[in-house]
Amino acid sequence: LVSDDSDLQTLSSTTKISGPFQLIFGTPNPDFLLGTSNNDLILGLEGDDIIIGLEGNDLLFGQEGNDILIGGSGNDFLFGGSGNDVLSGDSGHDCLFGGSGEDTLFGGSGNDSLFGGLGNDSLSGGLDNDTLLGGSGNDSLSGDSGNDSLRGGLGNDSLFGGSGNDTIVGVDPTSSNPGVNEIDILTGGAGADTFVLGDSSNAYYVGQGWFGFNDYAVITDFESGTDTIQLHGAIGDYIFGANFISMNTPSLEVIAIVTDTYTTADLIFV
Repeated sequence: LVSDDSDLQTLSSTTKISGPFQLIFGTPNPDFLLGTSNNDLILGLEGDDIIIGLEGNDLLFGQEGNDILIGGSGNDFLFGGSGNDVLSGDSGHDCLFGGSGEDTLFGGSGNDSLFGGLGNDSLSGGLDNDTLLGGSGNDSLSGDSGNDSLRGGLGNDSLFGGSGNDTIVGVDPTSSNPGVNEIDILTGGAGADTFVLGDSSNAYYVGQGWFGFNDYAVITDFESGTDTIQLHGAIGDYIFGANFISMNTPSLEVIAIVTDTYTTADLIFV
């Protein structure tokens, strides 16, 4: 079913899309839905759908089922909905939302924003400068090329910055106890990367387990003199071992294991 009398305007931090839109509706069954050269609004409805936006700035909604969404050229918004979905922004500055389920998101070229949502998701930024947010669940994030911002969110996450100067945060900084009961694997890759273990409000990974071994980050490839570790508070709040960082408390609350050499000159405090 196709209609062309809609006007819809959506705004994100990276992309503005405005109508009129070509409306394309799926059915309760599995559908193959192809967009036009215009700005399309495509709704998959139920079933395991394949939706391709083609040209224009498109809005693609998989909704129910295990869907495949491909934005095509233009600045597109892709919403997986429920089910285990695969989303690809292709070219342009795209926003991808996995929704519930275990989703796989590819940004492609352009400065993209990827949000995993619920479930154990896999996010890959692709080219250019991307923003990746895992959400809840045990997620895998890869910034690929460009200067990327990665935030794992809740759960035990694995983050890989790739090439470029990346900012890598394993936790959800807005949660009440960021990093508690989480073990995150943080890998910067090439470039001058910043590993964030705290902000102006909180130190991360501060739980109540024995020596902190219920919650910590593992920084796998720190390069002294190039990479940076960001911490909350002041240098006196911590104990720095050869390969670990601990809170300066009687219980020696370990918040990070650093597999390579670092010095206090590599630290910044906020």
